[in-house]
Amino acid sequence: MHDAPLYLGFSRSTGGFFSRALGWAIRRFTGGAVNHAFFLYWSEVAGCWMTLGANANGLTEIPLDKFLASRAIVDLWAPRIGTFKTGVRALHDKIGIGYDFVGLIDMGPVELLRRLGVAHPVNWIDDHHALFCSEYCAMVIMRSALSPAANDLKIKIGQMRANTIDPAALDAMIAESHAFTHYTLAEAVKR
Repeated sequence: MHDAPLYLGFSRSTGGFFSRALGWAIRRFTGGAVNHAFFLYWSEVAGCWMTLGANANGLTEIPLDKFLASRAIVDLWAPRIGTFKTGVRALHDKIGIGYDFVGLIDMGPVELLRRLGVAHPVNWIDDHHALFCSEYCAMVIMRSALSPAANDLKIKIGQMRANTIDPAALDAMIAESHAFTHYTLAEAVKR
């Protein structure tokens, strides 16, 4: 299993009332089918599949079985050439930092401005010392050693700014890039 890729995943909330309500609000506002972005990898140390992502507890690792207790995985992506591992390693010092609740709240006006045609809205109250899920994943992508086919994706992320990218938009950009292969959870955990 040590050769298993690091997957970029997207999910929707299925857990408790607050989690489902927040997930519904994010999906409703973004128009997407997902409300969370994370990475999935095999941990030799833990002996199980783990997720890494920003959630209410900050940027943390969660065993896949616990993750699935409150979320349904919608999409998993792996680079056709290259790896996300270089990006995760470049940002290893971010593990454990807090969740950017303030930045998440300001995503409401960011999404509204996008709908009004503003090309590059700004997340004005973003907490630069914390991260929300798709912000972290976008930052990892920018630092990852990927094929030249992913350059357009990196340009889009750079133009949008990581702190203004919601999970649905990031999932759609990955799907459009042709630099990634889509997997179901069953396919991913077999590899």
